Amino acid sequence: MKRPCISPVALVGVLVSLVTLGWLFWIVYSFSSTSAAYSIFGDEGIFLTGADRILQGEMPYRDFITYLSPGAYYPLAGFFHLFGENYVVARTFLLLNIIGIIAAMYWLAWPLLRWWSFLPVVVFSFLIFPAWPFVSHHWQFLLFALLSTCCLFYRTAWWRIASGILAGISFAVFPEKGIFVFAAHITILTLTEFRNVRSLIAPIVKYLVGFPLPVVGGVWWLVSNGVWHSFLQQAFVDMVTYYPKQVQPFAFFTFNNIAFLTFLGFIGLGLVLIINRRLSVFPWKPFTMIYLLHIFLSFSVWYHIELYHLLQIIAPFTILMFAALLVFFRNRKAILKTYSLVGTAALAFSTMVVSVSVLFALAFQSSYGAGMGMSDNFSRFSTLRGTIALNNYKTPALVDEYAAVSQLAATTLAGKHVFFLPYAPGFYYFFGLRNMTSFDFMVTDTIPPAYFEKFEEELENIDAVVFLLTSWQSFDTQGAIMQVIRESFSNHQELLQGRVQVFSRIPL
Repeated sequence: MKRPCISPVALVGVLVSLVTLGWLFWIVYSFSSTSAAYSIFGDEGIFLTGADRILQGEMPYRDFITYLSPGAYYPLAGFFHLFGENYVVARTFLLLNIIGIIAAMYWLAWPLLRWWSFLPVVVFSFLIFPAWPFVSHHWQFLLFALLSTCCLFYRTAWWRIASGILAGISFAVFPEKGIFVFAAHITILTLTEFRNVRSLIAPIVKYLVGFPLPVVGGVWWLVSNGVWHSFLQQAFVDMVTYYPKQVQPFAFFTFNNIAFLTFLGFIGLGLVLIINRRLSVFPWKPFTMIYLLHIFLSFSVWYHIELYHLLQIIAPFTILMFAALLVFFRNRKAILKTYSLVGTAALAFSTMVVSVSVLFALAFQSSYGAGMGMSDNFSRFSTLRGTIALNNYKTPALVDEYAAVSQLAATTLAGKHVFFLPYAPGFYYFFGLRNMTSFDFMVTDTIPPAYFEKFEEELENIDAVVFLLTSWQSFDTQGAIMQVIRESFSNHQELLQGRVQVFSRIPL
């Protein structure tokens, strides 16, 4: 009996996948939090502290102000409730999100690339994820956006309903982007199922059976807890009005870069159209589905363009990139016979070069930077939530500030109600402190005036304010916050040449 032959590509794909899985475990657990700028001081801290506040009985929109949806907090809060609030648990939550994303990428890429599907997964795992290796609703959203699109490959009723449910979850996690996933799916169903108007009714109805279920569940929660109006104000009105002012000055990419990425998607589609006219070998339907998802996700980030908002765009785009390359190399002789296709091939090659340069730009922005894996570049600290490791190479000033604040929290600030100004929400979580205000950060130029008035009132509950200028240097362009702080707290202490300042009501 002849033994089955294992494809070399399949064998390489399996081995590379195992190495990639090991890399993900290492990157998540070996260093834990690697950038003070984006974890202890920044965005990861928003989710850690928000989940912690929920476990303490607080509720978003009622007890603390947030631009995010409940779906951004409650999955992590539930994970903490089941397994404890240790930081390793948070990293495990992140790891499960990332493993789910790469599994969805395999699934999504399989009709186009087969065993070559490991290529976009490798790019994602080694270049894209390290650019933002933190707990974030962006990863949760991407997971459900990809899974819901995968389910559209299948035409049976249950798969269409499942696709709708998963898309509804993506909307519950990140409404501003989830609505674009919904639009992409309706467009996909229209283009792939259309024979006549009647032929569209059944697939779209099946999808619409699933999509509202998570959405209705979320609406019921908001209404039953009496926070519906506050949710709309904070997560939609304030988000769209004030959040772009907050991120635009720090945007890694500009509008032109996003438009260019979108243009690359059009080039890829045009390439496939031209090739498909000559060679009937390309799986047109899955490419169209992934392409449309890429385009609609591109639209979703045009109002807040920066590094980590682009990661969910680049993930599906890598699949398109390798699919176009694979078709070209497999059919290069037939393609190059036609002069017009030579120009197309050159354009495709240029597209790939630019795309790879974008990915390497992401890698350069990675939290690891130069000296990846060298223990000398990291300072480890023990906290109430577990051990963290901060990157000395990328954020040396913030590491010093963390060490200084950690010492204060263990001594002079122990047992006191502290507010960290302007943007260091992770400190509440790692130091086990209760934030007695409704704000996890305070930046005057990006919040409504009414919130600032509320902040002034809630300062009465605070014993000391720790001011960390480097966490957000342009947080108070009019000087309004610092004026209120100086009027409310009579004692002032400076550390690290003024980079850490402590304001208190009594001498410390």
